[in-house]
This record gives sequence, C-alpha cells and structure tokens, in this order.
Amino acid sequence: MPIRMFLGSDASVGPYDLKVMGEAFSSALSKLGLSAGNDPMVEMVGRRIIRAMLDGERDPVRLFEIGLEGTDPPTAQASDRQTDTKRNEQSGGRGAA
Repeated sequence: MPIRMFLGSDASVGPYDLKVMGEAFSSALSKLGLSAGNDPMVEMVGRRIIRAMLDGERDPVRLFEIGLEGTDPPTAQASDRQTDTKRNEQSGGRGAA
C-alpha cells in the first residue's frame, strides 16, 4: 500500500523522500502484521511517518521507529503486574502470605 495515499494535496515531497517514507511505512506495516487499507492503524502509522518527514526527519530507521511508536503490545512485565493486581483483588486485598 503506497504511503502517498495519506499525503495531503499540499504536501510537496520529492521522489527520494517519498521512497524513504514508503520503505519505512512498508517495514512498519510488516512488523505489525498489517496490510488492510481500511485499518485505522495503517493510516495512523502512515500519518506519523509523513508528519515526521515533513518536520525534517530523513533517517529511514528513525521514520520506521516513529511509525511504530505506541503500537507495541504490553510487555511481559506489565502483564505480570496486571496478574498480581488481579490476585490481590481476588484475595480481598490481602497480599501474598
């Protein structure tokens, strides 16, 4: 899916910048397992990359990272905290003995 579909008509982007954004976008979608054009996550990733490029970012790796920001699944540590909280609630607030 081309990133240019998320570019506004007033955005002036050269061929090299378009290529860099497209590669970052494709890599980010692949990393997230996304491909559907109607998925709001796809648009969010594309718009983040475009905004970063228009703000002056040109590093393809950094554009990729910006596209992924905030899309990571919860970490194991966060999941462990949720499990501990549930256990505590189920035991009536009494911590582990």
